[in-house]
Amino acid sequence: MKEFTFSDLNRSSGDILDRALSEPVGLRKRGKRKIVMVPSETWDRLSRLDEGHQAHWVDQAPEEDLENLMTGFQELIDAGEHAE
Repeated sequence: MKEFTFSDLNRSSGDILDRALSEPVGLRKRGKRKIVMVPSETWDRLSRLDEGHQAHWVDQAPEEDLENLMTGFQELIDAGEHAE
């Protein structure tokens, strides 16, 4: 990912924004990346990936989620045993 400073953006905003239309572009301030601009198609794709996902502490997770997790672990273990 190409990165620019905020000063670069002030001087060459057209070029930087054109680049951000086709690939992610980082903006740095005082040496740290503060903003990432991405094409709208990328944002839409990333946003869809997050729909419906939730995080839980194991001791607070719904029983159904724990069952699915354990089933998934067992499937991975079984697949590993069959690969040997």
